[in-house]
Amino acid sequence: MQKRTLYSLLLISFIVVFGWSFAMANDVTIQSKNAFRCTNSQVNVTANVTSDSVSAIEIVLVVSKATGCSFFDSLTVAWDPAFTQLPDRVIDLTKVNGTDPDTIRFSAMRLQPGGSVLAAGPKVVAQLKFKTNDCCGGTVSIAGGEFTYPNPTSPIVTQFVNAANSQIVPAAVNAGTVTVTNSAPVLANIADATIHWGVLFSATASATDPDIATGCEAITYSKLAGPAAMTVGSADGKIFWQTTAQDVCTDSSLIKIVATDKCGAADTVQFNICVQNTAPVAVCPANLSGWMGTTITAQVSGTDADHGPGGLVYTLVSTTAPGGVTVNPLTGLVTFVTQNAPNYTGTFQICVKVADGAKACSPCSPSNADTCCFNIEVKSAAITIQKQHGQGGIGVVWGTTTTVDISMLPGTYNNVPIGGYDLLIQYDNSILTLLTATQGQFLTDCGWEYFTYRNGPSGNCGSGCPSGMVRLTAIAETNNGAAHPNCFVNTGSVSNQLAVLTFMVKNDRNLECSFVPVNFIWVDCGDNGLSTVKGDQLLISKSVWNWVGSGGSDSYYEITDFTKPFPSITGAPAPLCNTATPKGQPVRAVDFYNGGVDIACANKLDNRGDINMNGVTYEIADVVMFTNYFITGLSAFGTHSAGSMAASDVNADGLTLTVADLVYMIRVVVGDALAVPKVVVDATPLEANWTNRDGVLGVNSDAKMGAAFVVVDGNVTPSLTSNARNMGLSYNYDAQNGQTRILVHPPISNDAVALEGFVGSFVNVGGAQIVSIELSTIFGQRVVGHNVPTDFALAQNYPNPFNPLTTIRFDIPKASAWTLSVYNVQGQVVQTYSGTADQAGNYSVIFDGANYASGMYFYRLSAGDFTSVKKMVMIK
Repeated sequence: MQKRTLYSLLLISFIVVFGWSFAMANDVTIQSKNAFRCTNSQVNVTANVTSDSVSAIEIVLVVSKATGCSFFDSLTVAWDPAFTQLPDRVIDLTKVNGTDPDTIRFSAMRLQPGGSVLAAGPKVVAQLKFKTNDCCGGTVSIAGGEFTYPNPTSPIVTQFVNAANSQIVPAAVNAGTVTVTNSAPVLANIADATIHWGVLFSATASATDPDIATGCEAITYSKLAGPAAMTVGSADGKIFWQTTAQDVCTDSSLIKIVATDKCGAADTVQFNICVQNTAPVAVCPANLSGWMGTTITAQVSGTDADHGPGGLVYTLVSTTAPGGVTVNPLTGLVTFVTQNAPNYTGTFQICVKVADGAKACSPCSPSNADTCCFNIEVKSAAITIQKQHGQGGIGVVWGTTTTVDISMLPGTYNNVPIGGYDLLIQYDNSILTLLTATQGQFLTDCGWEYFTYRNGPSGNCGSGCPSGMVRLTAIAETNNGAAHPNCFVNTGSVSNQLAVLTFMVKNDRNLECSFVPVNFIWVDCGDNGLSTVKGDQLLISKSVWNWVGSGGSDSYYEITDFTKPFPSITGAPAPLCNTATPKGQPVRAVDFYNGGVDIACANKLDNRGDINMNGVTYEIADVVMFTNYFITGLSAFGTHSAGSMAASDVNADGLTLTVADLVYMIRVVVGDALAVPKVVVDATPLEANWTNRDGVLGVNSDAKMGAAFVVVDGNVTPSLTSNARNMGLSYNYDAQNGQTRILVHPPISNDAVALEGFVGSFVNVGGAQIVSIELSTIFGQRVVGHNVPTDFALAQNYPNPFNPLTTIRFDIPKASAWTLSVYNVQGQVVQTYSGTADQAGNYSVIFDGANYASGMYFYRLSAGDFTSVKKMVMIK
């Protein structure tokens, strides 16, 4: 019986013939599961006995592709270790070859008496062991099937044998599936990076994938997004990027690296690379200063640690200056062209940016530039000689006094504080006579201690002084003394007036409508210098300007020329006056503006009958103003009293402001009399010679003189000679200037006496030195006088002492040959001058001692029978 049962299991086709019992519901369940490709796995085979035990089981399974390409590369059956029943077993793998489909047949039975049977209930009896193939996905079906042998031909299916009656019981197979899946790669994060341009970026993309361990997987790396120059190794994932300056601020957030397996599954990582630029550093100069009217330069520099990407470019960012500021974009040189205007003085901030041309972005590389700021203080230092326009702007009347202010610029400028000044001013002494110089209101406001003036460039030097110059000197003197200055610049309510010159204008109507210059002059480097408050710097000429124009169009034009030697009216010569001293080098900082005196035009002064000076003569308004004069005095004429006075001589009697003039004016206005026309005086000057014989002045001319105005040094009591007994004499001593002013004039009398005039000697002034002589004919014609010597004379050299130049003057009364020799103290001739005087006159030579030593020298004049010797001293 046992033998028959075994055969029934081995030869199913034979067993099947005897029929089955269908009362039982036994089955076999195949486990379903997921498995990765190329991996070893297994599924459980569970026999489920519903009742009564069984003595044999036979299972036939067909493995086939359900979906996709997944299948098993190998397939075996292993009995479960816990399945100990039915110990006699058979496994048939003859129909397993790894191609779709594979059929498995395996059986377990009890062949020996007393062997255990399989009781009712589920029991894991075996495992199907397999390795999934290298397919990217699909399902494998494990289901019941038929196993057919060639003989017998009946198919074998899954069935059990009832242990109690040995009946074959069919068993259903609950199919199972193995779902084969691909494992996607997982990329490790790549850290964000910050690098400088020009640096090589390197990193490695690394992906994990369970399929790699099976040996059938390969990962490929690639760049999904990123810089074009970035490379990614497809096999090893190595990333390289050689950055350049153009990569600064590239949108590096778009860098994406992808890892892809053989099945196309992929993972992506994204990371940032900040390509930075090192911004340059701007370096500004320290705050500096300069002078108005000059071009001030300053150097801004930049340092760039990474030297790129481009060359440094300098740009003006902002400035508080009114204009004129430029920056060289390549060198960083700042140029500030200032103008002679108050808004160009003060302290101005200038901000300059230096950039290297890189891109900028935040927060990666937020800057490609740096900005620095510095201040330039523009100071002004200028001295102005007033252009005196006279009362009402009509000019100064000849024969009257006038003042000329010497001033610094108004307080609207950023004037430099000063502690003293030394000004040398030149004027035309044939027209202007300096009466006095007084300190300006600035010195009074600030309480300066010292002010003085001297005639000539070297003080009150007597007869040797060049005429027409005055030196003004003022010192604040803060160290000691009675005064204690409290200001050094004209800020606030402090005046800008430094000094006031008072001139007498020559009484010569031929001067009408002229302009008499008053200007600065230099005879040494200390002239026209300003001292700083501490005295540590001397400020000298930067520019010199002359005043030109009239009628509301007055303006300045520059005459600066430092190439002119002493004496100079164009500024302190260079390089002579630029030489450094132990106290430092003089600073060219001061602008000098020349001025002068406008002489009134005759038609503005003696337009007879035009009392109110409106250009209309003999109108009722003139009568009203003239009448008011007799009640209120000169104030009735307002600012044009001189012109109104001259216009009041309506009866042409030479007297102004008389009641007779008022009467005659009224007659003209009402039509009862004709206006008296002006007398035309010959404007051509007459040439005449004047002499000085032992203090007696005389004039040689065919025309009679009507007046003489003489200025002499010292306090003199003059007297008329017999030739001028018909003339009047007036004189006054000017103590401030040490001069006597003498006027020989027509007699003033109520009697109508004809003016006789004079020729020959006319006044005795004793031994006084003549300063100036002015002559006029009895017809009011101007006379140009020439001094004719009456005797040979040798004057003292001037200046004396000297260094190294001095002037030696001598008089020749008649045509003569002359020789002037200079000797040292050993009696050796060091220089000889000679010539021939064709006519009487005053002559001079200039001795230059530059090549000789300091000491005493003698000079000797020989002319005709005349010989004279004098001594002089040279001090170097």
